[in-house]
Amino acid sequence: MASHQFAQHGCETQFLRRYVTDCQTGETVAVVDTTLDGVPYEVTGDVGQCEPAGGGEDTQPCQHCETLTLCDVQPAEPGAPDVEFEAIPLADLGPAGSYGDGSPVTGTLSNGVGYSVNVGEWGEAQAHYTFYPGDNPQTWSFDRPVFVRFGLRGLNVNPQECYQVPDGAVVESINPNHTWDEDTRLLCEIVGQSSAADESVFVIGPVTELPLTAVGSATGGRGPGLIAVGLPGETLEPGESVPFLRTICRDCDGQIVSVRDTALDGDTPYAPTGTVTTCAGGGGNGGGDGEPQEPAPSVDVVQLCDLVDEEDPVPFLRHLVYAPGATAPTVTDTLLDGVTPYEVTGTAGVCPAEQPPCEAQSVLTECRWDDTDGDGIADTAYVELIGVACDGSLSSLGTYSEDLAQPYTPVSPVDPEEDPQDA
Repeated sequence: MASHQFAQHGCETQFLRRYVTDCQTGETVAVVDTTLDGVPYEVTGDVGQCEPAGGGEDTQPCQHCETLTLCDVQPAEPGAPDVEFEAIPLADLGPAGSYGDGSPVTGTLSNGVGYSVNVGEWGEAQAHYTFYPGDNPQTWSFDRPVFVRFGLRGLNVNPQECYQVPDGAVVESINPNHTWDEDTRLLCEIVGQSSAADESVFVIGPVTELPLTAVGSATGGRGPGLIAVGLPGETLEPGESVPFLRTICRDCDGQIVSVRDTALDGDTPYAPTGTVTTCAGGGGNGGGDGEPQEPAPSVDVVQLCDLVDEEDPVPFLRHLVYAPGATAPTVTDTLLDGVTPYEVTGTAGVCPAEQPPCEAQSVLTECRWDDTDGDGIADTAYVELIGVACDGSLSSLGTYSEDLAQPYTPVSPVDPEEDPQDA
């Protein structure tokens, strides 16, 4: 089931209306009205979306959100693991085993995986880490179970050269100039057609060793042109069901404006990898005893303000937790972080809309005089409007003709000794 909540703004009586909808059909199955404290409320008048408290314009977009608990059901057959591979820099490796001082060549990748190879050397012309059948096997070892992506090349001499590919390796790509026999696990050249640069790629894992065996011609060197290593990620069992939260927000026309998937903590992003469906049975893991799951509580969260006379409103979150079958929720309040408890000290209500700064609380009209001919005597009357701000400060709002019909720009304001009208 899913729920929407609507906060009524600036009304004679504020209340929350909760629509409960069926997650599969989308039909409304219940409507529950409560006060802002979660107490059941019975409507006695007309219901509508009211103006924001404080009479200002509501600058918040009209939006309603619902959070669903859904399940990500993994495929019956496991897919390829999600592995990020890092290539061993073969061209930078020194000679190993009999090609050097008899010791293996070792190294560590940036992903932390340590590796070694027992025999071979880099062949610049053929671009592979070369070994011969007499060196068999060329063994790549790793200090932990890893996935290995390896490319085999250098099959290009007569008589035919081949590799014996280890059991468990899966074909990623076979070069058109190579032949592959799944039963014998032989990768071979096409004599007279293949070149040393032709490469076929396989993936194997998780393993701690990759043995490469050269068969066929004893005179031709060959070797991997690619050894890339990846750590296995967390894998899910086939058919396993992973619960997560999907939050869907709609505008007041019912159009979806955002969809967000998270883990059950409501914060960690979650990306489904299987089929998304409603959760049912098996304790949420797809492999339980088949008993129906207990319905989870539904949680609505609404932002309110703690309204105290002569003080700025304090915004907070009110969590209304509806147990299955209940019409009245359990109410808890937190700060806007959703975690820190908050205790209301005034009245909980809808937050007032932000008010524009009070530029002028009242306007004073002052008569002024102007000397327009430069003789030092006032000859023209005009009016200056003075604004009184909320903090009591004064500011000029402009000068106007005596009848306020139009703006007036004084030439030389003066203070007359007497009113010309009384002269």
